[in-house]
Amino acid sequence: MASSFISLGDNGFWVGDFIMEPTTALFVKNLGTQKRMPSWLKEIQKDYRYISWGHFPGCIDLSLDEYLVNEDRIFIYLKILEEIKKELIGRGELISKEELNSYTEDEAQRVWGEDLETERIIKVLNFIKDLIDGRLIIKASDPIDYFF
Repeated sequence: MASSFISLGDNGFWVGDFIMEPTTALFVKNLGTQKRMPSWLKEIQKDYRYISWGHFPGCIDLSLDEYLVNEDRIFIYLKILEEIKKELIGRGELISKEELNSYTEDEAQRVWGEDLETERIIKVLNFIKDLIDGRLIIKASDPIDYFF
């Protein structure tokens, strides 16, 4: 399985693409509920949709350095992360394989054969939040002592 280094500045964390793809799909799904979106969020929606389809093995880039250029954007992004977490907590322990496979339009990328624990995506969302808040200080070359 491919993995990617999700970064902001020089810090970040390694995560399996198979976890990042549904995480970005949930971000896109959340953005679909927004009434009005600034252009930068529309760009994220487009970029994250492609990521969620599984076409970037080993090179997923959330482009946090590009998108989170001021406090207003950071606030909005963190708010979306919290909304996704609340939605996941409310749905229960698992995301069904059927839902996971529905996140991509590419039939060849519908590879989920079992359900996924929601806690794994919540942990990724927490790592992204800690990265943005400056509490996560991990370099790409650091040992991996965490698991999703």
